[in-house]
Amino acid sequence: MVASRAPVSHPPSFEVPLPLFPFALVIALSACAPKSPEPVQSPAVSAPGTHPQGIRVPPLDDRTYHYFELENGMKAMVVSDPDADMAAAALDVHVGQFSDPSDREGLAHFLEHMLFLGTDAFPDVDAYRNYVQSHGGRSNAATGQEHTRYHFEVDHAHLEGALDRFSAFFTSPRLDREYVTREREAVNSEYRLKIQTQTRRFREVRRATSNPAHGFAKFSVGNLTTLADRPDALVWDDLKTFYDRRYSADRMAVTVVGREPIHTLEGFVRDRFAAVTSVDAPSTEPAPPIYTQDQLGVRVHVAPLDEIRELYVEFLVPPQLTTYRSHALGLMTSLFGQEGPGSPHAVLTEKGWITSLTSGSDGAEDHTLLTIRMNLTEAGLEHVDDVAGVLLQFARLLNDPATLKPYWEQQRRLSGMRFDNAEQARSAAVARGTVRAMHLYPSSEVLSFWAEWSEYDPDQVAEHVARIRPDNMRMFVTAPNLPRMDQVEPRYNVAWGMHPLDPALVQHWNETPTDPVLALPPLNPFVPEDTSLLAGSDPEAVPIAVVDTPGLRVWHLQDTTFDVPRAAVSARVHLPGRAGTLEHQIRMVLWARLVDQHLASMLDQARTAGVQPVLQSQQDGMVLAAQGYSDKLDAILAAMVQGALEAPLDPVAFEIFRRDLLRRYRNTTTTRPIDQVGWAMSEAFNPRDWSYAAGAEYLESLRFEDLESWRADLFETVYIEVMAHGNLSAETATELGHHLQAHFASAAAATPVSVEIRRVPIGRALVRTVAVDHDDSAISVLYQGADTDLAVQARWLMLGTLMKTPAFTQLRTEQQLGYLVWARYDRRDLVPGLSLNIQSGVAHPGTLLERIDAFLQGFGPYLTDLSTEEYETIRTGLIATLEEAPTSLGQRTRDLAADLALGVTTFDRKAQIVSLLRDIEKADIEALFAEEVLGKSARRIVVQATGRSHAEHAAPAGACATPDCVVARMDAPFTRKR
Repeated sequence: MVASRAPVSHPPSFEVPLPLFPFALVIALSACAPKSPEPVQSPAVSAPGTHPQGIRVPPLDDRTYHYFELENGMKAMVVSDPDADMAAAALDVHVGQFSDPSDREGLAHFLEHMLFLGTDAFPDVDAYRNYVQSHGGRSNAATGQEHTRYHFEVDHAHLEGALDRFSAFFTSPRLDREYVTREREAVNSEYRLKIQTQTRRFREVRRATSNPAHGFAKFSVGNLTTLADRPDALVWDDLKTFYDRRYSADRMAVTVVGREPIHTLEGFVRDRFAAVTSVDAPSTEPAPPIYTQDQLGVRVHVAPLDEIRELYVEFLVPPQLTTYRSHALGLMTSLFGQEGPGSPHAVLTEKGWITSLTSGSDGAEDHTLLTIRMNLTEAGLEHVDDVAGVLLQFARLLNDPATLKPYWEQQRRLSGMRFDNAEQARSAAVARGTVRAMHLYPSSEVLSFWAEWSEYDPDQVAEHVARIRPDNMRMFVTAPNLPRMDQVEPRYNVAWGMHPLDPALVQHWNETPTDPVLALPPLNPFVPEDTSLLAGSDPEAVPIAVVDTPGLRVWHLQDTTFDVPRAAVSARVHLPGRAGTLEHQIRMVLWARLVDQHLASMLDQARTAGVQPVLQSQQDGMVLAAQGYSDKLDAILAAMVQGALEAPLDPVAFEIFRRDLLRRYRNTTTTRPIDQVGWAMSEAFNPRDWSYAAGAEYLESLRFEDLESWRADLFETVYIEVMAHGNLSAETATELGHHLQAHFASAAAATPVSVEIRRVPIGRALVRTVAVDHDDSAISVLYQGADTDLAVQARWLMLGTLMKTPAFTQLRTEQQLGYLVWARYDRRDLVPGLSLNIQSGVAHPGTLLERIDAFLQGFGPYLTDLSTEEYETIRTGLIATLEEAPTSLGQRTRDLAADLALGVTTFDRKAQIVSLLRDIEKADIEALFAEEVLGKSARRIVVQATGRSHAEHAAPAGACATPDCVVARMDAPFTRKR
């Protein structure tokens, strides 16, 4: 599998085609070959367009782009989209963690936090956030290694007001000393939040084993120590100096997307950002190498908190900013990540040494790394040197650049298709995706840099291959109880040790002949050839049931309104006789993994060709789905179905997967407490949910013979529901449904089981405690609605929207109870509700509950004092969010699938809610809150976890420590038919 961390030669997030989408619990988009009616040529394959400035734009993107620079040196792009429901803006500062002073690690991140806390023009601490959220939008920021990005989206009519508040971050921030202590606590909470996260712990070891003179070696998050006031240096003084010297206009790039014409949007930018100061920034010397010579050709042992066995190797390759058009790195990651016969993945899996392999890239502007990460089995850990040796042997197959050219040509073709068929993304994604690119690429390539290809360069390919050798390798082994770990990373308390690779091992690798099983892959048979579109598509149409017979229902909507040769097909196979039990669900998970391994080569080829196949176990069955181009999808789907039913059960693979799943379930005890509280809350409501502890207990005793007997009569009764949407005909959808049903010809037709959600009793103190292995505590307080009526759902949705910002302001910004704090509308299936959630390192659950209750007591007066105008603004913003039109086929498919999952076969749930919201007055919300949150009709459940920092505090009397205790106290459930 290939998974890169923002490699510069890959598309940014807003260019990636159709993501997976939810269908009940899990589902995926898919496509299928069109058969009728007669196709017409699609504009999706037309030559890429350019704007007058030479900006290369995907052919399907009809927005107008304009690039310019302000006199202060700021780069700017404005995008006019007359149809945009949401406007957006993003600003990227070419300053990040690498720029932190060596004695103030985390300062760039701390500054990002402080900029949100008021400006001279809008001094209220939440003026910006309140404005954006009350007008249906959202905002955020992120500090990276070399860039810090701020962004928002808002209802299109309120772009100017949002820009007024946003731009003031960079012209007149208050950086109020009053909030330094409080926001320093927020940064520290963010640091504490991930102390036990394996990815963060591993990253810190990578930092500790890098060149201390390079920016990568710095601790990026910050904490109370690095941001402390010192006798000779107050952190506020250092913060102000950093802002004044580093936040210079010539280091900034801004993008604004709105409905207004280009000249108007340009005026918006010039009027607000021309005042940003451009300063003489500190001179930047060329960066030292990220690794010194004695940090290459090394083996690093890392101690995990959990039972993890992993091998991660990285090789320094040429920096990509100067070589991105060659796509040599992408060629390497693709070949190492493929899963067909002869691949490292296939060979190592066959040996029983790995359960996964992911190849990708990492790095920064001055360096690039080719990375390969593998999850090891117990046997793989024993043979870890041989695992690394297989990678080095495979690299020998890449030594002749001429043999690699056909793979490069295939990648270039697929890249061109992806660009030519790239759909218009949401305004926010466009803004976020372009601001960083303006710093790094020519303005003409801001949208297309990932799709720019030079001619095949064998020298560049050879240079990349030449770097895959032991003396340029860093080999990280993560597992419990490894020897030679003589160092401890202090901030995350990670034991590690780094030592040069054994010369005898290197000699062994160099002298071992290449395993004849290793081979380059065949060219991909699933690369699409026909990208035509079917004629006739109504943008107002909704799916209809083209098949509705015992055991099978097929929903279909032909939709080419987005001009892309893609479609979405998902088949949910319900197994009513097996639904709901823990035993069935775990066996289903293991069986799905065995099938996935059996189909690994075909599925990998499909993914490479722009199709995302999914075979996913479900609580009451499984989902078969695929997404991508609508050419050759019939072959992929047919192979998936046949493979799922005919895959052999391998006892060796079963045992590997059983142990791997058991390890993963056990490891959940050290995950974030707020996540564990959330799982327990879901378990309380859903009769088919169960705890990871229960799953681990069952896996202990599960044997291969159990899976064999279970599989023998798995499909005794079957009900299949298909959703087909996009560039495919009703005839094709019908044939697909019947083809699926034919594979289950011996099964009895069934109807899907009903959906149940447990009902919280009125007026009873229902509390569940969860044991966690973590320093922090967490709590979730949920109020459940009394009815599933859509009007009731709309009122709870409005209440959750009104509470979101005040809860964050009080519990997070003002009281600093933790980094993770939120209130939200919380619907379980069709049962509405409201939840308040906190993870805290400073307060135990009893205190957190007191603070939540105090906030709720104060929220009543807040509602009373809320003016009609303020209420209307928030309601209008919510409606604008719900009415935002999909900008891609994938977005529309997700909406349709969400309705179907809830049994709304009119496919207009959002429209119905909007209609109801228009009639909901403030008095209705006040009454709901008074009666069903504070009043005697409240249905409340509390789930809490006490961390090690608060272990001295006892659980409340009468609290449930087990799921069964909670279930016994619940009322009769809400029930609906599918």
